[in-house]
Formats: sequence, structure tokens, C-alpha cells
Amino acid sequence: LEAARKDWGLAKAEPIDICLYAHGGLVGEGDAAETFAKWWPALYKARVLPVFVMWESDLWSTIKGRLEDLVRKAPRPTAGPLEALGKWWDARLESLLAPAGGALWGEMKQNAQALSGEPESGLRLLFKHLNDSKPANAAGFRLHLVGHSAGSIVHAFVIDRLAAQEWDFESVTFMAPAIRVDTFDERVRPWVENRKVKRLRQFHLTDAAERQDPTCRPILGYGRSLLYLVSHSFEGGREVPILGMEKHFPADLAKLRSVKVFTAPGRETASTTHGGFDDDGATMAQVIAGMGK
Repeated sequence: LEAARKDWGLAKAEPIDICLYAHGGLVGEGDAAETFAKWWPALYKARVLPVFVMWESDLWSTIKGRLEDLVRKAPRPTAGPLEALGKWWDARLESLLAPAGGALWGEMKQNAQALSGEPESGLRLLFKHLNDSKPANAAGFRLHLVGHSAGSIVHAFVIDRLAAQEWDFESVTFMAPAIRVDTFDERVRPWVENRKVKRLRQFHLTDAAERQDPTCRPILGYGRSLLYLVSHSFEGGREVPILGMEKHFPADLAKLRSVKVFTAPGRETASTTHGGFDDDGATMAQVIAGMGK
């Protein structure tokens, strides 16, 4: 922190910006490191100290290994219009994968909560260190949270637990958040409404793009996005509203002055897939701009 303050020429009266970035639940350690290698130079150049929350959550590899056999054994239709067959197969997969996929997704959500759950958990220790390391005669910190996909679940619990301990969050940015709307309403919305979270920004795909996202197709033959699979399958085998889906984003939340929504693909965020937001240069620029930098 002090090295960054000196590097940027910040006076002691100026607060230092810190960004906690939580990657999604589909990536392994190598892919997570590659993501951080793209983000940290841009953040540091913008005078934001990056802290990357790397958590062992490689759900995609686990799903592939455990569910491919189920998909392979499932009978497929052989006749009928292609569009109708595609919709039938998507619905069949959602039903077929619900028990195993739901168990894996539930375990991943528990891991996301555990990052800030106990006094000795990683993020609680980080915030304790920040609190203890603040010099008495210097300005404090401006905290920014960025979460992609299941990283939004990590940050929802960070916000709820730390805001209750008098921490403020200058900005919170979710990219294609995989968090349930009811969990968001319980853990995050109250702090947005009382301005402990000063700015909330969300990036998500149009519903049309969600329905054409090819990410899951090579492994499962599933023709929609991961968030559709989570919403229709992994959250109990019935449709559950997910915050990162355009059709489920609360209209009243979007009307708050402190909330801004970006829809992709577009000029300000060009991603065309659920997993593409953290690799998209336009999205990165908007996320950093949203920190007031």
C-alpha cells in the first residue's frame, strides 16, 4: 500500500483505491492467473491497487467429468424441426442434470460464502489487515468490488458481513452475476439502498445472446448460457430468477440513481458470451471508469 502511494504520488490526505476482484466459478487456477494478468496492469495504471481473490472453484472441469456420462446415455430425438429439437434437448438436459449439477453448484456456493465466513477466513483477515495497517494520520481506503459470474456470490457475503461492521464500498461491479435475485435482495440490496454501497454497476447479456451462448454446447450439447442452466437446473430443477439474466434483473433496482446497467453486446461492453466479460477490453475500461478513475 505504501509503495503504491509513493509510486502514484499520493499525499497522505488522499485515500487509496483498492479493488478486490473475484473471478467466476468455472475457472481453474491457471485460467484465473491469466485473467489477473490482464486486469492488474490496467487497474494499477489507473491508480487502483488490485487484490485478486483466487478461490479453488473449477466447476466446469468437475461438471464435465461427472455429467458427460449422464448426457451420453440420454436418448435424443431424431426427427422434427431443428429449433424444436434444440429446445426439447435443452429442457431435457436441464431436468437430467439438476440433481448432480445442483449438488456441485451448492458446494461451490458454500465455498464462496466461506471466503468471508469465519474470523480466520481469507477475506476477513484481509479486511482486518487493512483496518490495522491504516496510519492514524493518513486518509483511509476507497473499496471497489468486482465479481464475475459466481464471484458475485463471494462479494455478496463480503458486502453483507463487512458493511455491518461499518465498512463502506465505493463501487460494486457485477459481470454476468450468477447470484440468485432473492440472495441479492437479502445480502446486497439493503446496503445499496442505504448507500453503504455507493455505486452498483452490472454488465449482462441480452436475453437473445443468453439463448445463443455456445459455451456449454461442446461439452453437453446445451444450447443456452450457463446462467440459463443455473436458473433452470442447478438451483433446484425449476426456473429461479438469477440477477445476471436480463429478464430477471429487478426493474425497480435499475431505477435507483446509484445503479447503472450495461447490456452486451454493445459499444460499452462487447462480450457475446457469459464467460467473455472478463476478457473484453471495452468492459474492462467501463469497469475501471466506474470506480471514478
